Amino acid sequence: MRVLFDWLARFLVGLANDILGKFSKIFVKHAVVFASFLAFSVMFIAAVYAYVESLNLIVSGIDQTMPQIVIGVWGWVMPSNTTACFSSIVAALHLRFFTKLYFSLMGIRKASADAAK
Repeated sequence: MRVLFDWLARFLVGLANDILGKFSKIFVKHAVVFASFLAFSVMFIAAVYAYVESLNLIVSGIDQTMPQIVIGVWGWVMPSNTTACFSSIVAALHLRFFTKLYFSLMGIRKASADAAK
């Protein structure tokens, strides 16, 4: 039984080593692209979040001049987690757009590298 566990442990460690080795080669090759994509994504999401929060502040400032019935109706239309929902939707759209852009650029680079050979 001990031999079986030793073999299984060696197999799993070898498998993890191969997977992490391949991932690290890909990551090192495209590290600048990954880092710039991550930085731009964070900045874009922060900008969208700031925009939505500023809209919420404007609405809360207007709330002092509105009658209570209008504020109640606003609560029916806009839930309290609007900011989180909106930012997650925009982040998903942003991620989809830039992932497609990245893959299309990598395809162009691969085609031009193949043509150069």
